[in-house]
Amino acid sequence: MSMRVYFIHVYRRHWEFYPDEQAEDSLVEADGDATQSGWMPWLRRKVSKTWAAVERPRADGTKSRVRRVLDTLNARVDPTEPMLRRFRKAPEVVVTYPSGISPQYARRRLRLLLLNKTASHRRWMFINGAMLPLTAAMTLVPGPNVFFAWNGYRLLAHLFALRGGQRVLSAQVPVTFLPSDELNELLAPEERLIKPLEQDVADDIGRRFKLPGLVEYLKRTGSFASE
Repeated sequence: MSMRVYFIHVYRRHWEFYPDEQAEDSLVEADGDATQSGWMPWLRRKVSKTWAAVERPRADGTKSRVRRVLDTLNARVDPTEPMLRRFRKAPEVVVTYPSGISPQYARRRLRLLLLNKTASHRRWMFINGAMLPLTAAMTLVPGPNVFFAWNGYRLLAHLFALRGGQRVLSAQVPVTFLPSDELNELLAPEERLIKPLEQDVADDIGRRFKLPGLVEYLKRTGSFASE
């Protein structure tokens, strides 16, 4: 089944790519058998075990406090990251764009986004990798070593996002650009040149194309002007 991405005009030269659903590519479940060798399966098992321990309720409330911290950290993750991670396994990508622009423009903007994001994920992957020995030794919080788990989780996330972005950039997955008259009419490109996308218009686009998380996504990217 193809993965659909929508090219949304926010304001002037500001555009966003939004996937049709925000399904997460699981990072905390180990691939294959528990005896599978290699550093990645080992790290995924360690992260998964720690996550399971954090989810178990504790009488002293430690779990809930740790969970809140992790949720706060997770909310600060680049919102485009899940899309790049999904590219890693997508059999095909279909980019729906407003019919009023050229497919070459949409293609160029996607390439620029992926070049920028893969460079960032590569840099952070090395940073998290370098921090693994330090976080592995941190036991300041009683119970599971959440420092190591979070750092390992982010290392895997950056690695998978990097691989997903590289897969599209190197044409390992077919990408089709599909013009949409309806999206062009809703976005009203002429209006976007003089004022940002309004929340009611974004809501309407979300309903028409079954993108319920679009408004929140635009808020997270900092591109949506909240009223």
